[in-house]
Amino acid sequence: MQFKVCLPMKTDKQWMPIWQLKAIDQQKSHVELRLDISRDLKYFEGHFPGFGVLPGVVQIHWAQCLSRQFFDLPKFGFAGLEHIKFQALVLPGTKIDLILSWQPELHKLGFVFQDAAKVYSSGRLLWKSVS
Repeated sequence: MQFKVCLPMKTDKQWMPIWQLKAIDQQKSHVELRLDISRDLKYFEGHFPGFGVLPGVVQIHWAQCLSRQFFDLPKFGFAGLEHIKFQALVLPGTKIDLILSWQPELHKLGFVFQDAAKVYSSGRLLWKSVS
C-alpha cells in the first residue's frame, strides 16, 4: 500500500516522498516506513544546482509529518530537538527506511533515516509536558 501525504500538490513536483509501511509494533510506538525519494521532489530545486541534496530540515519535517499518521503527537508545545545528526547525503532517487519511535511518557519522537549500508540522519523531536 502506498500513500502520498501532508502537503497539497501545487505543481507537478512532489513535496512528500511516496512511502510504504514496513512494520508497526503491537503497542504502536515503533513504525518502519520505506521511502522512495523521487527525483521530482520540489526540495531538490536549487539545493544545490546540478547536484540535488535533500535538506536536513526537510528530513526533520518528514519525520514529524509522517509520524502523525501513526502516533497521537501533541498538537502544541514543540520544545526542540536533541541529538540531531546528519551523517550522509540523501540524493535524488534514493530509497531509504524511516524508523520512528514515539515515547509518549517522555514526549519524544525518535527518528532514523537509513538503508542497509548507512545511517543518513537521526535525532529526537521534543514536546513540552501538558499538565
